[in-house]
This record gives sequence, C-alpha cells and structure tokens, in this order.
Amino acid sequence: MAARWANAVQLAMLACLLLGSYLRSDALVLLAAGLMLVDVTAHYPRLLGLARLFLPLAALAGAVLMALPDGPQALARAMAQGVGFAALMTVIALLRHPVRRSPRVQDAAGYLTSFTPRFRYGALNAGAMGLALLFNVGIITMIGDLMRRPDEAHVTDPTRRAMVVAAMRGAALVSIWSPLGIGFAIVIAGIPALNPTAFLALAAATTVVALAITARWPLLPPEATIAHLPQQPGTRSPRALLQVLLICALVLALTLLLHHWAGVSFTIASITVLPAFAAIWLLAEASPPSDGTRLRAYQKAVSGLGDMRSEGAIFMAANVIGTMIAALVGAAHLGAGSFGAGAGTLPVLLGLLVLIPLSAALYLPNSIVVVIAAQIFGTGPLGQDHPLALGLVLAVGWASAIAVSPVSAMNLLLARACGVSAPHAARRWNPGFSSVLTVIGAVVVSFLVGAG
Repeated sequence: MAARWANAVQLAMLACLLLGSYLRSDALVLLAAGLMLVDVTAHYPRLLGLARLFLPLAALAGAVLMALPDGPQALARAMAQGVGFAALMTVIALLRHPVRRSPRVQDAAGYLTSFTPRFRYGALNAGAMGLALLFNVGIITMIGDLMRRPDEAHVTDPTRRAMVVAAMRGAALVSIWSPLGIGFAIVIAGIPALNPTAFLALAAATTVVALAITARWPLLPPEATIAHLPQQPGTRSPRALLQVLLICALVLALTLLLHHWAGVSFTIASITVLPAFAAIWLLAEASPPSDGTRLRAYQKAVSGLGDMRSEGAIFMAANVIGTMIAALVGAAHLGAGSFGAGAGTLPVLLGLLVLIPLSAALYLPNSIVVVIAAQIFGTGPLGQDHPLALGLVLAVGWASAIAVSPVSAMNLLLARACGVSAPHAARRWNPGFSSVLTVIGAVVVSFLVGAG
C-alpha cells in the first residue's frame, strides 16, 4: 500500500509539472516541487547516503536564499528547475522496464557483438551510444550478459571486458548530446542564453569526432584488450538494430518537434514523450498479447517509478545549493560568473573542463559540480557572451567525469560485470578515454572563443 501511495504521489508530481509547463502556471510547477519534496522526505531513511547529505544542505541553502533581497524568486526558479530534473529521472526509471525486457533490444545488442574482430569494438561503441539513448546505463549490463560464458572465467576474460568497456563508453558519449538525458537538461536550464537547437548540433558533431577517435584508438589496458578477439560463430541480422535505432530517432524527433511546437523546454518535452513511448512499447511487446499480460507489464513499469528517487533528490538539492552560491557571489558584488569575463574567458572555460572530471575522480559526483557551475556561470557574463562554449564545457566535462568517477553508475556497472572494483575501472581503464574527451572539448571550445 505504501508503494502505491508513493507511486501516486510521483504520478501527481508529473501531472502537475506537465500541466504547469504547458499552461504556463508557476503555481502548478511549484506544487509539483512540493509533491516531490513530500515524496523524498517520506523516503529519506532509504535514500542514498549522498542524497541524505545534500537534502539538509539544500534546506539550509533555501533558508539563506529566503533572507536575500531577490532570494525567494531565485529559490522558486531553482525548485522549478530541480523538479524538472527529478521528473526526468522518474520517467527514465519508468522506461527501464519495457526496454530492459525487450527481445528486440536484446537482438540489436547481440548483432553488435557479431562483427569481425577488427570492427567489433568500434561497432559496439557506436551502437551502444545509439541504444543508450533509450536504454541508458542498462546497455552495459546487457552487453556483459550477452558475452557471458558457462564457465566463471568469462568475468576476467580480456575480450569480454573490452566489449563491456566499449558499451560503457558509448553510454557516456550519448550524455554529451542527448536531449533525453539529464546532463543536457542541466546545461540547457542553467544557461538561459543558450540556443538549444544550435547546442544540440554542436554537441552531436563534437561527439561524432570523439567517437571516431576513441573507437580507432580506444586506449584499453592489457587486462581489457581487444588484440586477440575471436570470431563470433554464425551471423546475425541487423534488422533488430535498425528497428531500435529508428525508434530512437523517432523519439528524438518527437521531442524536438514538441520543443519547437509547444515552446516548452527539452526537459518537459522529454518528460512528455518518454512515458507515452514506454506505454506504446509495453503494448506492442506484451507476450502473450493479452489484457492481463499488458496490465501486469504496466503495473511493473509503474512500480519502478521510484528507482531513481535518490538521483532526483540529489539534482534538486544541487540546484538549490548552486543557486545559493550564485546569489551570495552576486550579493558580495563579485558578479555571478564574472570570473569568466574578458581576457579570462578561455582560461576559466578550460579550467572548468579539467575541474569537472578531476573532482569526479576524487569521489565528488559530476552532477553536483556541473549543476553548481551552471548556476554560477550560466547567468553571468560567461554564459551570456559564450553560451555555446560554456554549454560544451559542461556537457563534455559531464561525460569525461562519468568515465573516471569511482561512484558513477556506469563505472559501478562496468566493475560489477568485469570482476574488478569501481575505483580500479575508473582509475586504470578510463583515464585515457577521459583525457581524449577533454582535449577534444578544449580544441572546440578554444575555436568557439576565438571565433567570438
């Protein structure tokens, strides 16, 4: 019964947020934020430790904001943005069930493992990026399961490890440009001057370059080598992969159309499209296709609404804390984001690009750093004069931080699938990949700043 009430609160939160966004009702959006706070407070003892740490800090930050001249309005904006991030995490959790159990997705992932040794890593890397658009971090576990052998030696097999690393890095790359991802949502919301469509094009182009370079030179360690990959017996049809990629493209196109047609943010457009897509997917793939089967599938999907409650709470809290820091900097007459004005623009941007993955390697979640940086710099001179450059720094920094963070979900899944610790995977396997992403980002950002 408690779980049903929790699901009801989350569904009400989603409904209020969507209605408030489309009807331009700030009251409904704030009601959604209130429902989200009720939900996380009720589940506080069961949240992740980081969420339990940051929620009290966010409450303190909110109290500080209420005491500042324009603080209440800033707090309301932070809460509205934060509930959007939390709602996106909720619908991603809703999507997990239909996609995780889909035979079509499993066939698509299986096709990626059937390439010849020369092309298998690159194919998996690129294909995983496409599949992760919908499947998110689940693609890592799926590839690991597909390459599992009857004996226990598969866990330490360098061939299998290389393939799981390819899937993990593909999932990290999609976070740079995907409008369906939380990183993209944070960047767009934090930089008001940023044109979402132009940024999407820039981020996608940068990702293609990064994908080509890192697939050609993966910089894998000896314990996860691809030097002697055996040929997979038999052949598989690319039909399932093409179908899934077409579905991904359709979801992306619908999100873009809704963003332009309804004038809502990419976050709200994604929150609208993804649940509808999940419902259609469940309807299409229920097996056997009976009403009872479909009902059970819907119930199971809804029961997963709270799977990412902690992550949503962290994003909400980080947004409020970042807003408080930006407000205090402004109150001290330093000017939020003024550190990046004038001649200091490029050094600050490059410094941020390095700081985000560095802090992640030291166990500070990249979400916290990126949200706070977006709040501090996004509305200041740096965000106003160089929105594309700042947006790309945050997006590339987010992806490179995922690769080297010992506490990122992707590294945790990678480590579990490969029989190593998460710190080992983060510090021994992925620093080269993260460094290449950082260098590519630095080159593109330097060009953007130089071009004005």
